[in-house]
Amino acid sequence: DADDYHPKENVAKMAAGVALNDSDRKPWLLKLAGIIAQKLKSNNERLVMACSALKKSYRDTLRGGHEGKEQGKGCQKLKIILLDGDQELIQKRLADRKDHFFDPKLLKSQFDTLEMPQPSEPVDIVSIKLSRDEIVRSIIELIREKQRSSGDQGNSSSKRM
Repeated sequence: DADDYHPKENVAKMAAGVALNDSDRKPWLLKLAGIIAQKLKSNNERLVMACSALKKSYRDTLRGGHEGKEQGKGCQKLKIILLDGDQELIQKRLADRKDHFFDPKLLKSQFDTLEMPQPSEPVDIVSIKLSRDEIVRSIIELIREKQRSSGDQGNSSSKRM
């Protein structure tokens, strides 16, 4: 879980019900980008990371391995999948979640910050209205499609499931 890599200051802010801003997120995103870049250097290592990359600029940072690097360059192995759901459903799931520092009252700020990917952005979308098993199967299928097209050079098309 990418939340495990938040600085203590970010965790304290979120636990207190204070939304993070771009400055708060920057060191966290750069740390995640470094982890992703390190894992992607090896053809034998795999990484699955749950991360609230809410803005295109955040996703670009994760793709590039560092801020400012051109989108997707050197990172064709990375697959970003957005789990899409409405605020009401996510609010219910947050209420069921135990032992996490995120204050559920911050969900609105997350939706306010969210920039849905444009069709040209290489992000696949899976609905969270599906059962957990269906979500997992959909994600596995998207990853397998990416592996089958191993010559893929950062295809900019996206899919919705």
